[in-house]
Amino acid sequence: MTKLQRAAIFCVALALSVSPATADRGAFVITDFHADIAVQQDASVIVEERIDV
Repeated sequence: MTKLQRAAIFCVALALSVSPATADRGAFVITDFHADIAVQQDASVIVEERIDV
């Protein structure tokens, strides 16, 4: 078996073993979201967010 064949088998095995991430449905409910965004004189941005769950 060549190095290329071993590498291909490894890549296929790795791709099959990785499962997609799933979201935990229903665990959290966002009840309120508020964002304050301030653009400064030097064009920088200050963002402050509040998330209530």
